[in-house]
Amino acid sequence: MEDLGEGLVQVDILRPPTFPALKAKLKQAKDSNTPYAIVHFDGHGVYDRKVGLGALCFEAGQDSNKLGKRLLELVHAQDLAAELRAYGVPLMVLDACQTAKAELDPGSSVAAKLLEEGVGPVVAMSHTVLVETARRFVAAFYQALAQGERVGDAMLAAQVALFSDRFRGKKMGAGNLELQDWFVPVLYQDRDDPQLFSCRPGEAEILRLQKGRQLQLGKMPAPPDHSFIGRSRKLLKLERLLEQEQYAVIRGSGGMGKTALASELGRWLLRCKRFQRAAFVNLEPHCVQDVRGCWMRWAVNSCPNTVLQAILSRRGMRWPRPDSRWNVPCGISRPCCCSTTWRVCCLIMPAKSLPGPQMWMSCSTSVRSWQRLRPTVACSLPAGKPCQSPLPE
Repeated sequence: MEDLGEGLVQVDILRPPTFPALKAKLKQAKDSNTPYAIVHFDGHGVYDRKVGLGALCFEAGQDSNKLGKRLLELVHAQDLAAELRAYGVPLMVLDACQTAKAELDPGSSVAAKLLEEGVGPVVAMSHTVLVETARRFVAAFYQALAQGERVGDAMLAAQVALFSDRFRGKKMGAGNLELQDWFVPVLYQDRDDPQLFSCRPGEAEILRLQKGRQLQLGKMPAPPDHSFIGRSRKLLKLERLLEQEQYAVIRGSGGMGKTALASELGRWLLRCKRFQRAAFVNLEPHCVQDVRGCWMRWAVNSCPNTVLQAILSRRGMRWPRPDSRWNVPCGISRPCCCSTTWRVCCLIMPAKSLPGPQMWMSCSTSVRSWQRLRPTVACSLPAGKPCQSPLPE
């Protein structure tokens, strides 16, 4: 879907992931005459035997400020269908377990109720589904949609992809995990089989989009060869923390994967449009003088603001004063113009050469009022060295 470009498709991630927030987002889109073509629910689903209905699990609104252990809110099929029918969603994808499950009443599942109320087609899961199965299915399904296939044909293509490759990962000490679970994703559809994408960008445009995404990442370390697996809870906690704070601190001993975790976080924040650019600063191989040069270069080129002036002064460095041609000492290049809409995610490793915790706390007011460029810093700190002030970790 990314290869279609923002001119053809716009992806919005719901924050916070609550049912009232979903209703408000759909209403806002409808009122502005830009309704959503697809609503994709990536979460948990259950079949509630107490009431005989399927349900989706949303987060409870009162826990939106918690970093973890948030309570859930069950929204049953009939309530979900009653609320969503007014928005006429062309396609609903329920990437959640048991969303097509029913026992005594075939129409008691989430998917069946949605279709009954005019929301559809609906893609759902008839049983509990593995994350890897869901990932492979969704990738093949949306790829087919982006190529102009109708919903029914895209569904068949995704099921064929699952059937053709049964590998779902490795079991500890037991070899490969292979499953025939192509039948778990199901499609609820009436007579209409819409084609959601009727045009595609050319090869030159696709290459331009891919190059643009690479430029956004800058010199971010490449993902591990085995891909980034696990630690999803830590990633979620960091993302939630950065919604409330201007920086995050990752602590641990050497070799624990702090850099890999921070890099994966940066890639995700760019893909979900939380930030427009990423900057990876590695201070580990530099001596003290080199580190000072790195700080001054980054400060002058990217962030000419009082916050970084304070950082430099706390480290005994002077803010370089350029002449009329923007020539500055120490071989520092001229500053570049920063768009007023840029948000930059800055990842700095390690923190031995960074300002102390008191510095970050004292800068918090200035950072919040910083409108030109708002960096978010994830720092890797050496283990066994406690902070001198309470920092969110």
